[in-house]
Amino acid sequence: MAGTIAIADIRKMFEGYCIDYEQISDDLLLSFRDGKVVPWVESMIGFGVAGVVGRTTEYRSGTGSSIIIMSRRPIVEIFSINLVTNPSNFIFVSPTSVEVIADEGILKLRTVLEAWTSYVPAFPRGKDNIKVDYSYGFATLPVDIADAVCALVVSFALGHLASRTGGGSVNVPGIGRTYGTRGKYGDIRLELERYAVATVRRYMTGTTGS
Repeated sequence: MAGTIAIADIRKMFEGYCIDYEQISDDLLLSFRDGKVVPWVESMIGFGVAGVVGRTTEYRSGTGSSIIIMSRRPIVEIFSINLVTNPSNFIFVSPTSVEVIADEGILKLRTVLEAWTSYVPAFPRGKDNIKVDYSYGFATLPVDIADAVCALVVSFALGHLASRTGGGSVNVPGIGRTYGTRGKYGDIRLELERYAVATVRRYMTGTTGS
C-alpha cells in the first residue's frame, strides 16, 4: 500500500529519540502504517500516499460565481468540463477557458458562458450541475508527507511500547515519576503528532506547492 514509505524510514525516526525500538516488530509497524496511519492521511489530503497520480470524475454544485473547488488536490490535468442541464444533456466547456490553481484545487472560469450569462464569467447555480474529469496527486510522494506518516507510525508504536513497559508511571526506591494521562513517551508522541498534523493540514488547505 505505502511502498514509498519503508520500514527502514520509520525506524530512522526512532533513532533520534534514543529509544530501544528493536522490540517493535516490522509486522507491528506495518499494521500501524497500513491499518491506521495511511488511511487517515489519505482521507485528509485527498490523494494516495503511494506516490501515484489518480483520475476521477466529479460532480460539483455551481454557486453563480466564477470559481469551483474540487475535492482532490493538487490538480494535474483537466480532461473535460461539462455543464449538466438535465440528466441526459451536457454542455461542453473547453478546459482552456478555465484557469487551474492546482495546489488549491480551484477552477476559475476565464470566459463568459453565453448560454448562461452575458455579464460575467460564472458557473451557473445548481445541484451537482458541473461535471469535471480530472487527474490529481503527485507522481512522487512529497517528502514531508512521507515524514508525517512515519511520525504517526512512531507515535502509535511508542504508545504500544509504553503499554508494555510500565504504562503511565515508573517507581523505584527513592524515585517516582508519573508520565501523565498519555503515559510514558507522552511528550515525544505529542511532538510527533503535532508535526504530522501540521504537515497534513498544509495539504488540506492548499498552502503548499507540488
